[in-house]
Amino acid sequence: MRTILRTLLAALTATLLTLTAAPAYAHDELVSSTPAADATLSKAPTEITLTYSANLMNVEGGNRVRVTDSAGNSLVEGKGDAKVSGNTVTQTLNLKDPAADETYTVTWRVVSSDGHPIQGTYRFTVGAGKTASAPVSSASAEQSSEAQNGSDTEHKEGLAPWLWGGGGLLILLVGAIAVMLIRKRNDGSGTTK
Repeated sequence: MRTILRTLLAALTATLLTLTAAPAYAHDELVSSTPAADATLSKAPTEITLTYSANLMNVEGGNRVRVTDSAGNSLVEGKGDAKVSGNTVTQTLNLKDPAADETYTVTWRVVSSDGHPIQGTYRFTVGAGKTASAPVSSASAEQSSEAQNGSDTEHKEGLAPWLWGGGGLLILLVGAIAVMLIRKRNDGSGTTK
């Protein structure tokens, strides 16, 4: 009887420890950029460099940097596929007049080390700058597991903490019922006089 209880208790403990030790679910993030967000420069750069918190996945077509002027004209040739090297992305710019007063918008989308795309937008100005035609949102993690394919399917970032807790409580409840049934069976089976 005690051996069964000890085995059951050990199995229950191991299960609880396994379930409660959930891994961290965090995307990589942009840690720096050249030029920096909201920077004011005297002359436009010839390239944009973005540095992230971890190495990026080099997926064909998955890492893009688009740079536009205040009129929305692209300063990047083609689709904006950027050069990835470890945790750094570099995008070369094609500027007609690097000294002109202008406000530039940098929109980036990369595949983080966990395979999920992250994206963001920021601005910098050259000289006095110009007013951009559309508002810019801050950097954000894209919550789509199929965003690389353009799908709108939601991606769950692991199980919610309450679900882990509920699973743990369910296991405890099943274990307690099993112990009670074993005790009841043993108490009623064998002591007749």
